[in-house]
Amino acid sequence: MENITSILEDVYKPTVPERKLKAKFWVAWNDGPSKGTPTTESILEVLSESSVRKKVENGAFVAWFLNSFEAAEQLHYLLQTSMAYLEEVLTSPEEKTSDRLKAVDKVLDLSKVTGVSKAPERFKDEEIEGMSDEEVDQLIANYAD
Repeated sequence: MENITSILEDVYKPTVPERKLKAKFWVAWNDGPSKGTPTTESILEVLSESSVRKKVENGAFVAWFLNSFEAAEQLHYLLQTSMAYLEEVLTSPEEKTSDRLKAVDKVLDLSKVTGVSKAPERFKDEEIEGMSDEEVDQLIANYAD
């Protein structure tokens, strides 16, 4: 329980202005000359705003601010949450048929976005590519019989 409490205390909950600052920083950082991995000093260098100076003293703020994968992480979280909700709707006998059909439609949309619906392409001649001339001749002979 102690570990969970310390993790929750380290989770930073940014404000809207802080999110805007982070976006401003990452656009400037990514569009500027390549400087490697950003640091606390990078934040202060790129953003000359006085409000940032005090904020970078908070380790949780800095960890959140320098996390360049936050958007992708949040998107994956929301995708997982959406899929769990859709599963509840689809499997609940209490849901109206129309709601269940709408959920099916959303699942199909999600499958397109995630690439799950796309089966890998297979070609009949795939196995032939790795065969020797003799093996190909044998295969042709087998089909000729």
